Amino acid sequence: MQELLEKLYLRYYLQNEKYQRWDIITLGESTSKFATGLNPRKNFVLGEGNNYYVTIKNMQNNQVILNDKCDKVTDEAIIKINKRSDLKTGDLLFSGIGTIGRVFLIKDTPSNWNISESVFTLRPNHLISSEFLYLMLLDNDMQNYSVSLASGSVQKGIRMADLKRYTFRLPDESFMNDFTNIIKPIIERIHKNNVNNNNLVELRDTLLPKLMNGEIDLENIEI
Repeated sequence: MQELLEKLYLRYYLQNEKYQRWDIITLGESTSKFATGLNPRKNFVLGEGNNYYVTIKNMQNNQVILNDKCDKVTDEAIIKINKRSDLKTGDLLFSGIGTIGRVFLIKDTPSNWNISESVFTLRPNHLISSEFLYLMLLDNDMQNYSVSLASGSVQKGIRMADLKRYTFRLPDESFMNDFTNIIKPIIERIHKNNVNNNNLVELRDTLLPKLMNGEIDLENIEI
């Protein structure tokens, strides 16, 4: 289904007959918020609490994977980080250091997790939809742009200022509304499938060790 979204973006947006007539604007002009998470340093300690501290390694296949591989932080740390990142439903996450260009669209308001300083959070303004921005961030042109401007001696990263300067053709309001109505149900279906799959994996990882060490007796289970 992700491939379908990419084809729709190409067919209805990039190959639209009106494409060359649309105005060019920057990513900064189409967002109402552009921020990053918070580095622990003197702010908080990793490994304490029950909340997840999401870094680039926890962003995979357009998902945020909340599992034992995530660092943990306290409730107080989450509050501190949220003062900087202020994550909300409809925001986009974009990895900016190391493996650049991983994308995640927040569909459920975060309650027990937040992001590191290596992840950007973008909030679209009235000009574009979250769904359109999601596909634009995943597009090859945006991905190549981000990688080409990455710098750093130890670990390469793209600066927020450079990311804000990325330009694209802004569709008219009618197109934006129609296109969003087409792609939104597909994105929501993908999200639900991912949630279900992750729940099944978590259930498997919980039950399998108990089955192997004899904590669960299959003879007593009726099918």
